[in-house]
Amino acid sequence: MRWLNRIWKRLTAHEADLHHWHEMYPWLETVSGERVTPATAMGIAAFFACVRNISEDVAKLPVHTYRREEKKRTEIDTPVHYLLNVEANPEMSAMSFRETLTAHAAAFGNGYAEIEWNRRVEPIAFWPLDPTTVALKREAGRLYYEVRVDGVATPVMPYDMIHIHGLGDMGLSGYQIPHLAREALGAILASQKFAAAFFGNGTWLGGVLQHPAKLGDKALQHLRETWVDRHGGAANAMKPAILEEGMTYNQLGIAPEQAQFLETRQFGVEEVCRWFRMPPHKVQHLLRATFSNIEQQALEYVGDCLMPWLIRWEQEMKRKLFSVYTQKNVYLKHNVTALLRADSAARQSYYASMIQNGAYSINDVRELEDMNPIPNGDKHYHQSNMIEVGEKPEPPKPPPAPIKEPDGDEEPPPGGEGEDEDERMLRGHRAALIDAYARVLRVESDKAQRANRKGNLEAWSAEFYPGHLTHVEGVL
Repeated sequence: MRWLNRIWKRLTAHEADLHHWHEMYPWLETVSGERVTPATAMGIAAFFACVRNISEDVAKLPVHTYRREEKKRTEIDTPVHYLLNVEANPEMSAMSFRETLTAHAAAFGNGYAEIEWNRRVEPIAFWPLDPTTVALKREAGRLYYEVRVDGVATPVMPYDMIHIHGLGDMGLSGYQIPHLAREALGAILASQKFAAAFFGNGTWLGGVLQHPAKLGDKALQHLRETWVDRHGGAANAMKPAILEEGMTYNQLGIAPEQAQFLETRQFGVEEVCRWFRMPPHKVQHLLRATFSNIEQQALEYVGDCLMPWLIRWEQEMKRKLFSVYTQKNVYLKHNVTALLRADSAARQSYYASMIQNGAYSINDVRELEDMNPIPNGDKHYHQSNMIEVGEKPEPPKPPPAPIKEPDGDEEPPPGGEGEDEDERMLRGHRAALIDAYARVLRVESDKAQRANRKGNLEAWSAEFYPGHLTHVEGVL
């Protein structure tokens, strides 16, 4: 290990190199004997599925650019929107670019892309770089990236480089998961090789043939060839072995079920998922997934696994593409609505609640469901019995006193048979008229008191009373 110590001293002596030594020498062997690199780790199905899920789900989400003004945000159209949603460069679509950069960050720890600017200092293209050719350096206290291609090193300033990375020791670059998890991944690679050898060498026939006498070279070679030909490979599994001349077969290996082979393979899937915060059901490991918890696990996947990567993208784009000082009110946001969409019954209940509380309009709901707007669908409604937060509800007003009907012994009201038809109708409908007009007065009083509390009684009066007489006549 002296040579390794010399390498370590050489790296630590140069403070300009911020890359950890394990990122430059990731090919160290593991206890299992397997060499773990990002390339060999991608040969593990669970590792590949985790990287693929994260990169594809991040890349498929649309990115919107907003400008915040006071309490209102407005979506704006910028060159960045086209680069992140349509075409990142003349050779690559936006999804391919974001998928590639996120996969580099997940598998190699860091994803790099150089920004191409025009004369107006607007981004016109993003060019992804091989993460193995980029190193983060520091000179005279300033950071820069060194891109080495064909032995030629080219410096790139931070404002010209998009750098997406995960957790790291100093926060400037990300850990390489294949190195940190090399022992766990090495054990998985070893189990994969064992499975291939197990089926390729005739399932679990692992042992020695014992002969009572000494065999010559030709006899030994003939016995070896015939035994492998008859019992080697998965196609020859379970064939009976015929032993001659008093030979005996002594088994040396153990059966896979005794070594808990299947349990080891299943544990390997869960072990890989832990490194990525990936719910096992997303990589088709459904041992603990049920109909009652699968939806909750899907929400946890978005919130716990995807959301950190989305925020890394949003903040890096904000830092590099929009000036923090001159455009501090401009930001980017991924639309994760499609990933959080529930079943039809749950969406119906959610939309109904949002419309009743005034948060959504009908056209807002139709837009979320990819439907065209309707006329007059942008209005917001709320329940009429709701009051502002902090206000005390007004006590209910007593109902109007019932009108006492005259008894039979009482004298009839003046007029008697001499009263005209209008007077008789007024006397017969008096109770209904009083009740109707009392309701009109209650509504008028409630609206006047509400306008008075808000301080706009005069403006309300000027708008309310011109048409109030017509309303009263219609009610009566």
